[in-house]
Amino acid sequence: MFIYFILTGVSTGLSKVVLQSSTGQWNSVSKAIFNYTHWTILWTVLFVYSIQVSTFAIFFGQFFKRTLLAKLIGLTIWILTFIDYYSRTPLGVRYILCLFPNIGLLFCLQVMEQYERRSSGMVTYGELYSNIFEYRLYIGLCLLLMLIYSILFMFLAIYLEHINPGEFGISQPWNYLFKKSYWKPSTVRPIGIENNNFSKINNNGISNENHWIELNSIENDKKPTMTINHLTKTFEKFQAVSDLSLNFYSGEVCTLLGHNGAGKTTTTFILVGMLKPTSGHVTIQGMDNQIHIEQVRHYLGFCPQYDILYNELSVQEHLELIGQRNSEQMSSNLISH
Repeated sequence: MFIYFILTGVSTGLSKVVLQSSTGQWNSVSKAIFNYTHWTILWTVLFVYSIQVSTFAIFFGQFFKRTLLAKLIGLTIWILTFIDYYSRTPLGVRYILCLFPNIGLLFCLQVMEQYERRSSGMVTYGELYSNIFEYRLYIGLCLLLMLIYSILFMFLAIYLEHINPGEFGISQPWNYLFKKSYWKPSTVRPIGIENNNFSKINNNGISNENHWIELNSIENDKKPTMTINHLTKTFEKFQAVSDLSLNFYSGEVCTLLGHNGAGKTTTTFILVGMLKPTSGHVTIQGMDNQIHIEQVRHYLGFCPQYDILYNELSVQEHLELIGQRNSEQMSSNLISH
């Protein structure tokens, strides 16, 4: 948000700079771009415009998976909406067209130009809802609609990201906002010992039913903090994970071993919410990670096989960044240790 203040302030300042005439004649006039519009009005218009541009770009990007295609279509819309086709457009349609940032800015500039042509007085906030002509196109109403559309764009962008997260992420049903489970996570009872067949555990503590668990956890009747139940992931005709069931317990370490293509990375991506399973589910701290992935991620840490460190940050700054992502308490604990 601070960068918006800076950029709009610079643009406003440049618009109010008085330009000297290059002719040098006695009747030449030195003027700025806006001479009769107060700088606060100009700054407000540019600031609201910058907010709407940002939210519109976020919303627009939700419809594309290919960056180049999004840039081409976005540039086309950007150019077309800067051209004034609206001289005979009804007033109500004009206000609706403020949905596009460039059109909203265009209408505000048109009203300001009317006052500039009048060449008298100063346009201030008192003229936000006035016009020197009978045509009721007001700067204030355009700005108000641009802010409302900005909120709408941000809401729709968040909604679309939840139902269509792209290649990586777990999609929510279209009506997830109307489900009680989304607003009030209910504790899901972890898969208990009585619900699983552990009668065939051999001396190595490995079940013949593809459900691995340590014997001391059964003896102590510990409840798992993470449960993987009949997890399956299929990519077209290739099955990366087949009916995997696992329990993870607090204070214990579990390692997945397997050859390339065995499904280790796929399983990990499903656990952290980067992939959606074909069937089965994962329960972490009593919450289904497909429904409450945001809450579940507070309990997870993920270290990928590729280096994702920032060259500009020190070790301590990396720890602070990861700690702040989870909680301030975790950040202080990481730094102190």
